Order: sequence, then C-alpha cells, then structure tokens
Amino acid sequence: MVRNKQLERLGGVAKRLACVVTVGAVLTGCAVGARVTTVDNTYLEDVNIDSKIENLPFDHAWVNPKFDGRLYSKVYFPEIRVDLLGQNNKWERSIGPLIKSYEEYDSEARQIAAYFLEQIVKEFSEFKDNRIQIVRAPGPDVVTIKIALTELEFSHPLARGAALAAPIPGTGPALASITDPHMAFAARIYAPDGKLVATAADRKFPPTRIIDLNKLTVTSANREICSIWAEIFAEAVNKGRFQKTDSRGRFSILPW
Repeated sequence: MVRNKQLERLGGVAKRLACVVTVGAVLTGCAVGARVTTVDNTYLEDVNIDSKIENLPFDHAWVNPKFDGRLYSKVYFPEIRVDLLGQNNKWERSIGPLIKSYEEYDSEARQIAAYFLEQIVKEFSEFKDNRIQIVRAPGPDVVTIKIALTELEFSHPLARGAALAAPIPGTGPALASITDPHMAFAARIYAPDGKLVATAADRKFPPTRIIDLNKLTVTSANREICSIWAEIFAEAVNKGRFQKTDSRGRFSILPW
C-alpha cells in the first residue's frame, strides 16, 4: 500500500514536470513569430538594410569597401539616442503597474541607454589584445559610432510572477498574452572626415530559457541584451569585418 502511494506521488511529479516542459515549449513557440521579425530602417532610412556581413552576428551590417578601419585606433561613442523610441506607439507594450506613462518609460529607456554605453566602454577596455582606444570627443583621427535604440520593450514582472505562481493548467494562457522583452538598435559609423562608412542594426531577445528569472524584473532582460551587444561591438571593432565575430548564446539552461 505504501509503495503504491509512493508510485502515485512519483507519477504525479512526473506529470507536473512534463506539463512544465510542455508549457515552456509552447511559450517558446508563441514567441517565435516576434523573435524572427527583423529590424526596420529607423535611423537608417538612407541605407539598404537588407545587406549583411556574414562574419557579423547582426541582422544588418554594411561597410564601405574603400574604408580601412585598421588605419584608426580611436573611437568615439556619443550618448546613445532614445528619442526615436517615441515615434510610434510600440512603447505602450511596456505599460504595466511599474510603467504607466511615456515619461516613466522614457526614464527607464535612458537608464538602459546609459548602461549600454557603460558596457561598451567596459568591454573595449577589457578586450584581450585591445588595439582600440575609446575617446570622449571626435577628432581628426577618430572614428565616430552613433547608436540609437529603435525598439525597446520591457518585461512585465508582476504578470509573469503571478503566472508562474498559478496552477500549471492556467500558466500557458497567462504567459502567452505577455510579449517578450526585447530591443533593437541601429548604428551609423563615420570616418574622421564625417563621411558615413558603415552601418549596423540588430533586433535581439535575451537567450531562451524555460524559466527566465530576468523577466521577473522590469529591465534585467534588456540589460542582458546590452551586455551581449557590447561584447560583440568590442570584438567586431577590434577584429575588423574580415574576421568572424561570435553571436553569443541563443539558449541558456540557467534561469538568469
């Protein structure tokens, strides 16, 4: 009798575990449509954003073939722009108990942009065999990289936390109605003489996880994306466009 009860309990645990895995697969599938959408031409209206350099893990990348970045060792990153995020109503997808107005959204966006720039400076300074120096102003021998955030959606931690705490049968519908946090950027790179010599753009979600603890806060997932991009920028600029740059992980078994 005791053994039968133990088997019943084990069976129940197995069923619940199977439900969790199934829900994770379903939720991942629900996000596929949004995840495969590529960047638009915001901030790059004069550029063919269909061009791509296979060695760079960005949705779009173009470099003037006559430009030799190896001739320069100084790079200037101005403050990352967030004003383009207010051009459409996509910011409203971030509305929730913690972000109730555009002013609150804009404040959080500016903090994310500042963090992105901090991470870029950090990754350049720590890059092994770094040949690039980040300077604080443009100059006659300085390449300028101007970045704009073109899409930014924050997480909905209260809704996700409630959904995770709910019984398993109701978890799927609860989370399926919540869009995933993600970001997009566009960059314009200028030679010291002011000529546009390269562009890049990318749209990214954080690595896929069955349970993502980062999504239980408003901005952690976005900060993770910024860190990934900063690593890619440091590697790509130091290596040059003819060497392959890693894309970083798309799936993680860690919950953060």
